[in-house]
Amino acid sequence: MSKHTQVRASVRRRKVAYIAAISRSTTVKNCTIPAKVDNPRPYNDKTIDEAYSWYDKIRNERIEYLKKHFSGKKNRNPRKHNKRPWYMLTKGKCYNYESRPTSYGMCTDYFRVPSETEIFNKKNTPKKLNQAEFMEALAQAKLKDWEKKNPCPIKEDGDSKDLFESQFLPQWEKAREEALEHLRDVVVSMYHKLKVVGNKVDYSKGKMKSEVVAKIKDEDMKGHHVTYPKLKTTDKLYKKATDAAQNAMDKDSAIVDADLLNHKETEKRPLIHAKRQHREAA
Repeated sequence: MSKHTQVRASVRRRKVAYIAAISRSTTVKNCTIPAKVDNPRPYNDKTIDEAYSWYDKIRNERIEYLKKHFSGKKNRNPRKHNKRPWYMLTKGKCYNYESRPTSYGMCTDYFRVPSETEIFNKKNTPKKLNQAEFMEALAQAKLKDWEKKNPCPIKEDGDSKDLFESQFLPQWEKAREEALEHLRDVVVSMYHKLKVVGNKVDYSKGKMKSEVVAKIKDEDMKGHHVTYPKLKTTDKLYKKATDAAQNAMDKDSAIVDADLLNHKETEKRPLIHAKRQHREAA
Protein backbone atom coordinates (compact mmCIF):
# COMPACT_ATOMS: atom_id res chain seq x y z
CA MET A 1 0.00 0.00 0.00
CA SER A 2 1.44 3.34 -0.99
CA LYS A 3 1.93 6.21 1.41
CA HIS A 4 -0.66 8.37 -0.36
CA THR A 5 -3.43 5.76 -0.02
CA GLN A 6 -2.60 5.28 3.67
CA VAL A 7 -3.11 8.99 4.28
CA ARG A 8 -6.45 8.99 2.44
CA ALA A 9 -7.62 5.93 4.44
CA SER A 10 -6.73 7.59 7.73
CA VAL A 11 -8.66 10.71 6.73
CA ARG A 12 -11.73 8.60 5.93
CA ARG A 13 -11.52 6.89 9.33
CA ARG A 14 -11.46 10.25 11.09
CA LYS A 15 -14.59 11.42 9.20
CA VAL A 16 -16.67 8.32 9.99
CA ALA A 17 -16.19 7.11 13.56
CA TYR A 18 -17.36 3.52 13.29
CA ILE A 19 -15.22 2.78 10.20
CA ALA A 20 -12.12 3.04 12.42
CA ALA A 21 -13.23 -0.10 14.27
CA ILE A 22 -13.33 -2.16 11.05
CA SER A 23 -10.08 -4.06 10.45
CA ARG A 24 -9.42 -5.21 6.91
CA SER A 25 -7.33 -8.32 6.25
CA THR A 26 -5.42 -8.07 2.96
CA THR A 27 -4.51 -11.73 2.92
CA VAL A 28 -8.01 -13.21 3.14
CA LYS A 29 -9.62 -10.21 1.39
CA ASN A 30 -12.59 -9.91 3.71
CA CYS A 31 -13.90 -7.40 6.18
CA THR A 32 -14.31 -8.35 9.85
CA ILE A 33 -16.60 -6.20 11.99
CA PRO A 34 -16.07 -6.35 15.78
CA ALA A 35 -18.93 -7.32 18.07
CA LYS A 36 -19.20 -3.91 19.77
CA VAL A 37 -19.13 -0.84 17.58
CA ASP A 38 -20.17 2.66 18.55
CA ASN A 39 -22.55 3.06 15.57
CA PRO A 40 -22.85 -0.26 13.71
CA ARG A 41 -25.79 0.83 11.47
CA PRO A 42 -26.82 4.33 10.51
CA TYR A 43 -30.50 3.29 10.80
CA ASN A 44 -32.69 0.53 12.21
CA ASP A 45 -36.19 -0.83 11.73
CA LYS A 46 -37.71 1.83 13.97
CA THR A 47 -36.30 4.68 11.91
CA ILE A 48 -37.58 2.98 8.70
CA ASP A 49 -41.12 2.82 10.12
CA GLU A 50 -40.90 6.46 11.16
CA ALA A 51 -39.77 7.42 7.65
CA TYR A 52 -42.71 5.57 6.09
CA SER A 53 -45.19 7.17 8.49
CA TRP A 54 -43.68 10.59 7.76
CA TYR A 55 -43.97 9.94 4.01
CA ASP A 56 -47.63 8.89 4.34
CA LYS A 57 -48.35 11.99 6.41
CA ILE A 58 -46.77 14.29 3.82
CA ARG A 59 -48.59 12.47 1.00
CA ASN A 60 -52.00 12.78 2.70
CA GLU A 61 -51.42 16.47 3.43
CA ARG A 62 -50.49 17.00 -0.19
CA ILE A 63 -53.67 15.28 -1.45
CA GLU A 64 -55.87 17.33 0.89
CA TYR A 65 -54.17 20.55 -0.22
CA LEU A 66 -54.66 19.73 -3.92
CA LYS A 67 -58.35 18.91 -3.41
CA LYS A 68 -58.82 22.19 -1.58
CA HIS A 69 -56.72 24.55 -3.75
CA PHE A 70 -56.77 22.96 -7.21
CA SER A 71 -59.93 22.04 -9.07
CA GLY A 72 -58.35 21.44 -12.50
CA LYS A 73 -60.99 23.58 -14.25
CA LYS A 74 -60.64 27.03 -15.70
CA ASN A 75 -62.34 29.83 -13.84
CA ARG A 76 -65.07 31.54 -15.87
CA ASN A 77 -64.53 34.82 -14.07
CA PRO A 78 -61.65 36.60 -15.88
CA ARG A 79 -60.87 38.73 -12.82
CA LYS A 80 -59.99 35.70 -10.71
CA HIS A 81 -56.85 33.74 -11.44
CA ASN A 82 -57.15 30.10 -12.45
CA LYS A 83 -56.04 27.71 -9.74
CA ARG A 84 -52.96 25.78 -10.75
CA PRO A 85 -51.11 22.97 -8.96
CA TRP A 86 -48.16 24.01 -6.82
CA TYR A 87 -46.07 20.97 -7.72
CA MET A 88 -44.71 19.25 -10.82
CA LEU A 89 -46.00 15.81 -11.76
CA THR A 90 -43.37 13.09 -11.72
CA LYS A 91 -42.72 11.45 -15.06
CA GLY A 92 -40.40 8.90 -16.59
CA LYS A 93 -39.33 5.71 -14.84
CA CYS A 94 -40.43 5.66 -11.19
CA TYR A 95 -39.57 2.99 -8.63
CA ASN A 96 -40.94 2.31 -5.16
CA TYR A 97 -39.27 0.33 -2.38
CA GLU A 98 -41.97 -2.13 -1.36
CA SER A 99 -42.74 -5.82 -0.75
CA ARG A 100 -44.43 -7.90 -3.44
CA PRO A 101 -45.31 -11.61 -3.64
CA THR A 102 -43.19 -13.61 -6.07
CA SER A 103 -42.91 -17.26 -7.07
CA TYR A 104 -40.34 -17.85 -4.31
CA GLY A 105 -42.07 -15.79 -1.61
CA MET A 106 -42.29 -12.16 -0.53
CA CYS A 107 -39.59 -9.96 -2.03
CA THR A 108 -38.70 -6.46 -0.80
CA ASP A 109 -37.01 -4.46 -3.51
CA TYR A 110 -37.36 -1.44 -5.79
CA PHE A 111 -40.29 -2.17 -8.13
CA ARG A 112 -41.40 -0.18 -11.15
CA VAL A 113 -44.54 1.89 -10.52
CA PRO A 114 -46.49 4.20 -12.86
CA SER A 115 -45.57 7.86 -12.67
CA GLU A 116 -48.05 10.57 -11.67
CA THR A 117 -48.16 11.82 -15.26
CA GLU A 118 -49.13 8.36 -16.51
CA ILE A 119 -51.88 8.03 -13.88
CA PHE A 120 -53.15 11.54 -14.69
CA ASN A 121 -53.29 10.75 -18.43
CA LYS A 122 -55.13 7.44 -17.91
CA LYS A 123 -57.64 9.17 -15.65
CA ASN A 124 -58.37 12.13 -17.93
CA THR A 125 -57.87 10.65 -21.42
CA PRO A 126 -61.13 9.25 -22.83
CA LYS A 127 -61.12 5.64 -23.90
CA LYS A 128 -60.94 5.04 -27.64
CA LEU A 129 -64.21 3.51 -28.88
CA ASN A 130 -64.84 1.38 -31.92
CA GLN A 131 -67.54 2.28 -34.42
CA ALA A 132 -70.36 0.33 -32.73
CA GLU A 133 -69.58 1.73 -29.26
CA PHE A 134 -69.28 5.25 -30.65
CA MET A 135 -72.67 5.06 -32.39
CA GLU A 136 -74.37 3.68 -29.27
CA ALA A 137 -72.82 6.41 -27.09
CA LEU A 138 -73.99 9.07 -29.55
CA ALA A 139 -77.53 7.63 -29.52
CA GLN A 140 -77.58 7.65 -25.70
CA ALA A 141 -76.39 11.28 -25.68
CA LYS A 142 -79.20 12.24 -28.06
CA LEU A 143 -81.64 10.34 -25.83
CA LYS A 144 -80.65 12.51 -22.86
CA ASP A 145 -81.57 15.59 -24.88
CA TRP A 146 -84.92 13.97 -25.66
CA GLU A 147 -85.52 13.27 -21.95
CA LYS A 148 -84.88 16.95 -21.13
CA LYS A 149 -87.59 17.98 -23.58
CA ASN A 150 -89.89 15.11 -22.50
CA PRO A 151 -89.32 14.61 -18.74
CA CYS A 152 -90.67 11.63 -16.91
CA PRO A 153 -94.16 12.37 -15.50
CA ILE A 154 -93.48 10.31 -12.37
CA LYS A 155 -90.67 11.04 -9.89
CA GLU A 156 -88.06 8.29 -10.10
CA ASP A 157 -87.13 8.31 -6.41
CA GLY A 158 -88.32 4.82 -5.56
CA ASP A 159 -91.64 6.04 -4.19
CA SER A 160 -94.46 4.09 -5.85
CA LYS A 161 -97.33 5.77 -3.96
CA ASP A 162 -98.38 7.85 -6.95
CA LEU A 163 -101.94 6.92 -7.93
CA PHE A 164 -101.45 7.84 -11.61
CA GLU A 165 -98.20 5.89 -12.11
CA SER A 166 -99.90 3.03 -13.94
CA GLN A 167 -101.60 5.53 -16.24
CA PHE A 168 -98.73 7.80 -17.33
CA LEU A 169 -95.47 5.86 -16.81
CA PRO A 170 -96.02 2.98 -19.33
CA GLN A 171 -97.01 5.47 -22.00
CA TRP A 172 -93.86 7.54 -21.40
CA GLU A 173 -91.62 4.43 -21.39
CA LYS A 174 -93.10 3.29 -24.69
CA ALA A 175 -92.47 6.73 -26.25
CA ARG A 176 -88.90 6.64 -24.88
CA GLU A 177 -88.19 3.25 -26.49
CA GLU A 178 -89.59 4.45 -29.81
CA ALA A 179 -87.43 7.60 -29.61
CA LEU A 180 -84.32 5.53 -28.82
CA GLU A 181 -84.99 3.23 -31.77
CA HIS A 182 -85.43 6.24 -34.07
CA LEU A 183 -82.24 7.89 -32.77
CA ARG A 184 -80.27 4.68 -33.33
CA ASP A 185 -81.53 4.58 -36.91
CA VAL A 186 -80.44 8.20 -37.36
CA VAL A 187 -76.94 7.55 -36.01
CA VAL A 188 -76.53 4.37 -38.06
CA SER A 189 -77.58 6.24 -41.21
CA MET A 190 -74.91 8.86 -40.51
CA TYR A 191 -71.93 6.62 -39.72
CA HIS A 192 -72.63 3.22 -41.30
CA LYS A 193 -72.38 2.73 -45.08
CA LEU A 194 -74.53 0.33 -47.06
CA LYS A 195 -72.87 -2.54 -48.91
CA VAL A 196 -73.39 -3.29 -52.59
CA VAL A 197 -72.64 -6.99 -53.12
CA GLY A 198 -71.82 -8.26 -56.59
CA ASN A 199 -72.43 -11.87 -57.70
CA LYS A 200 -69.32 -12.93 -59.53
CA VAL A 201 -68.83 -16.06 -61.70
CA ASP A 202 -65.77 -18.17 -60.90
CA TYR A 203 -65.00 -19.84 -64.25
CA SER A 204 -62.27 -22.09 -62.83
CA LYS A 205 -64.65 -23.77 -60.35
CA GLY A 206 -67.90 -23.08 -62.18
CA LYS A 207 -69.53 -21.49 -59.13
CA MET A 208 -70.91 -18.11 -58.06
CA LYS A 209 -69.29 -16.12 -55.30
CA SER A 210 -70.28 -12.83 -53.67
CA GLU A 211 -68.01 -9.91 -52.87
CA VAL A 212 -68.51 -6.31 -51.78
CA VAL A 213 -68.01 -4.07 -54.81
CA ALA A 214 -68.99 -0.70 -53.29
CA LYS A 215 -70.11 1.09 -50.10
CA ILE A 216 -72.55 3.99 -50.28
CA LYS A 217 -73.75 6.47 -47.67
CA ASP A 218 -77.37 6.45 -46.54
CA GLU A 219 -78.28 10.14 -46.77
CA ASP A 220 -82.09 9.77 -46.88
CA MET A 221 -82.34 7.26 -43.99
CA LYS A 222 -83.97 4.64 -46.20
CA GLY A 223 -81.32 1.96 -45.85
CA HIS A 224 -82.93 0.21 -42.87
CA HIS A 225 -85.56 -1.44 -45.10
CA VAL A 226 -84.50 -1.92 -48.73
CA THR A 227 -87.48 -4.04 -49.87
CA TYR A 228 -89.89 -2.74 -52.52
CA PRO A 229 -92.62 -1.05 -50.41
CA LYS A 230 -90.03 0.90 -48.39
CA LEU A 231 -87.43 1.60 -51.10
CA LYS A 232 -88.68 2.46 -54.57
CA THR A 233 -86.74 2.57 -57.83
CA THR A 234 -87.20 6.34 -58.03
CA ASP A 235 -85.49 6.96 -54.69
CA LYS A 236 -82.07 8.57 -54.55
CA LEU A 237 -80.55 5.67 -52.60
CA TYR A 238 -81.62 3.08 -55.20
CA LYS A 239 -80.21 5.15 -58.07
CA LYS A 240 -76.93 5.65 -56.20
CA ALA A 241 -76.61 1.91 -55.55
CA THR A 242 -77.43 1.15 -59.21
CA ASP A 243 -74.69 3.50 -60.43
CA ALA A 244 -72.15 1.92 -58.05
CA ALA A 245 -73.10 -1.57 -59.25
CA GLN A 246 -72.93 -0.50 -62.90
CA ASN A 247 -69.42 0.90 -62.45
CA ALA A 248 -68.30 -2.39 -60.90
CA MET A 249 -69.82 -4.36 -63.79
CA ASP A 250 -68.05 -2.20 -66.35
CA LYS A 251 -64.70 -2.83 -64.68
CA ASP A 252 -65.18 -6.58 -64.15
CA SER A 253 -67.06 -8.62 -66.77
CA ALA A 254 -67.37 -11.60 -64.40
CA ILE A 255 -69.95 -9.77 -62.24
CA VAL A 256 -73.40 -10.88 -63.39
CA ASP A 257 -75.66 -8.84 -61.08
CA ALA A 258 -75.57 -6.98 -57.77
CA ASP A 259 -77.65 -6.67 -54.58
CA LEU A 260 -78.10 -3.91 -52.01
CA LEU A 261 -78.00 -4.92 -48.32
CA ASN A 262 -79.62 -3.00 -45.48
CA HIS A 263 -77.73 -1.79 -42.41
CA LYS A 264 -78.28 -4.98 -40.40
CA GLU A 265 -77.59 -7.11 -43.53
CA THR A 266 -80.85 -8.99 -43.04
CA GLU A 267 -82.58 -7.77 -46.22
CA LYS A 268 -81.38 -7.95 -49.82
CA ARG A 269 -82.62 -5.90 -52.78
CA PRO A 270 -81.58 -7.02 -56.30
CA LEU A 271 -80.49 -4.10 -58.50
CA ILE A 272 -82.24 -5.19 -61.71
CA HIS A 273 -81.61 -1.91 -63.57
CA ALA A 274 -77.85 -2.38 -63.32
CA LYS A 275 -78.26 -5.93 -64.58
CA ARG A 276 -80.30 -4.84 -67.61
CA GLN A 277 -77.83 -2.09 -68.50
CA HIS A 278 -75.02 -4.63 -68.31
CA ARG A 279 -76.82 -6.99 -70.71
CA GLU A 280 -77.56 -4.20 -73.18
CA ALA A 281 -73.95 -3.08 -73.13
CA ALA A 282 -72.81 -6.67 -73.66
